[in-house]
Amino acid sequence: MLYSYIWFLLIVFSDSLKWHKKKKICCKTIVIFFSVLILSSLIEYSASYILEKFFNLRLWNYSDYKYNLNGRIALESSIYFGIGGLVIFYVVQPLLDKLRTRINPNAIIISGILISAVMISDFIITVTGTESW
Repeated sequence: MLYSYIWFLLIVFSDSLKWHKKKKICCKTIVIFFSVLILSSLIEYSASYILEKFFNLRLWNYSDYKYNLNGRIALESSIYFGIGGLVIFYVVQPLLDKLRTRINPNAIIISGILISAVMISDFIITVTGTESW
């Protein structure tokens, strides 16, 4: 769920990165790559810390990777997130923009509310189910 949340944020906030339209494509690509790399690393590190601190869970461990920070994040995986962010920005987002023009705006809002409700419900069920740990 963490990774889908990161991708969701990238899609939602990709419009805010479009202020680079007048810049050269190379500069824009570099800014997007590093923005995604840093944002995803911060979210992944924070999630790992919270899961371990409050639930005594360690769902991933990058300790075997060459460049890692406390086994919570690693340079290699962060680079993959940066590349994935470029794919979302240059491929997925334009497709979603085209699709969005064909869908009723109310359907988009209702879908967003339903997806949010499912994610919040999943979070609540997970947290209350792990209280006894």
